[in-house]
Amino acid sequence: WAFVRSMKRHLSPEEEDETQFRAELFQKLPQQQAEMIINAAHRPNRALQDLSYAIDSLPMHFMRKNEIQSAATIFEDNLGSSERILTSPVPLFYSRHLARYLAVWLFL
Repeated sequence: WAFVRSMKRHLSPEEEDETQFRAELFQKLPQQQAEMIINAAHRPNRALQDLSYAIDSLPMHFMRKNEIQSAATIFEDNLGSSERILTSPVPLFYSRHLARYLAVWLFL
């Protein structure tokens, strides 16, 4: 839960839900863990690190742990993809083409 919520918070504007995010973290996580996520430079990575520590402490066979860790790696890859999409500018040609298409569609 903490990773997904941190990722949502990371990819949305700061003024949108920072206070609600902090309140949810303190409500659902231990105080020390919530403070570590809030004070982290990159909150989703910190939540993934906590998830990785929790997976390592599970009492199960190492093969199963490796499978779960690979799923966590997929989470991290998806986070990086989302950040790249969010920060990539839209090419000028696409935005102009879309504006012209919408103008024609609206006026017809």
